[in-house]
Amino acid sequence: MKGDNPVVEYLGYCTKVASQKAKEDFEHWARWKEAPNELQRKQLLQESVNRFNPLVQHLTSMWGSAPQVNKPALQLAVKDAVVKAHETWQPGKSSLNTWVNWHTRKALRHVAKHSDLAYTSEARSGLMGPYQRALDTLREELGRDPTDGEIAEQMRQPEKTVRRVRMDLSRADVSSSSFAEDPVSLFAQKQSPIAMDVISLMDKQPDSPDKDVFENQRDRMVYNYMRGVGGVPQLTAKGDIAKRIGVSPATVTRSVKAIEQIIRKHV
Repeated sequence: MKGDNPVVEYLGYCTKVASQKAKEDFEHWARWKEAPNELQRKQLLQESVNRFNPLVQHLTSMWGSAPQVNKPALQLAVKDAVVKAHETWQPGKSSLNTWVNWHTRKALRHVAKHSDLAYTSEARSGLMGPYQRALDTLREELGRDPTDGEIAEQMRQPEKTVRRVRMDLSRADVSSSSFAEDPVSLFAQKQSPIAMDVISLMDKQPDSPDKDVFENQRDRMVYNYMRGVGGVPQLTAKGDIAKRIGVSPATVTRSVKAIEQIIRKHV
């Protein structure tokens, strides 16, 4: 009866009319589905997903051209959609490429949802920490929220600059306030099977700074708080990490990107 075995149906379809790419897509997918153990499944899934990297790069470039879009977050969302497509595809109903394309459109939500704070100018980004400290000090002294003019006087900055810094911080509070649970591990799992080994090495605290995989102490501190290693508690809010180490949330965002680059470099 038609529909009893969609894999057999799809193989028949491939033999007759499918493109060479569709056939190869199915073969890679089938090897993953039939792998005998978890390690092989991870490796074969990664190989199959990697076949769609040109599509991932194209969509990230096309959708991520606006400066307010968090391009790394968008790219991860597209890659995650490719994985989800592999997990839910039914060969008897469409080609894998069609199913992947349909799923990747869901990543468009990141264009509207995520702001990239790295596009905040370096000058204003450097004022976010001092702004927060001035705000806290004046709140304690005045017993109320200070005006922009009072904060500007405390910081010895033009009031116009203070207003812009406040707007940058409000963007941080809305779009980048919290991490997912253990975001480093979640990111590593999307890279390759060996990425988890990389972060286990990153967890180990070096004897001296020159032996550290991180190029600067700030990135190491952000990493430690994200993971809860090195004798510090795990924090899930970027704002909390920023306050602990005396920087702006935008600076924490840049450190997160540096952490992701280190993982990519070693896998």
